[in-house]
Amino acid sequence: RANVAHRTLLRLLYLTGARPSELSRATAADVDLKNGLISLAAHKTADKTGDVRRIYLPDEAVELLKPLVKRHPSGPLLRTLHGKPWHAASVYQAMRKLRKSAGVPHAVTYGLRHTFAHNALSK
Repeated sequence: RANVAHRTLLRLLYLTGARPSELSRATAADVDLKNGLISLAAHKTADKTGDVRRIYLPDEAVELLKPLVKRHPSGPLLRTLHGKPWHAASVYQAMRKLRKSAGVPHAVTYGLRHTFAHNALSK
């Protein structure tokens, strides 16, 4: 069973289609709750595109982020249950435990990005 920190990360990944590395890097300064937007200057394709990565936030994502912005005015917003920032290894470990307990051996965190894209294209 996922703890609250992992559930929040997974739900935000599902709601936004963001890469796990993007959300784990986001800070309060990157989040515009009023306009429902996360803007990241540093991201996977920044060197290639030269553009800021914009992650649009549905209302549910804004509500999930509000308390995190207050709780963590500096540093990463999303943190593990122990208060440490999520890293690729910690995301992988948490997902590995969750998929084992759920009996879904091939589920991967990045699959939530694919689900987001599929759902968006199906509308």
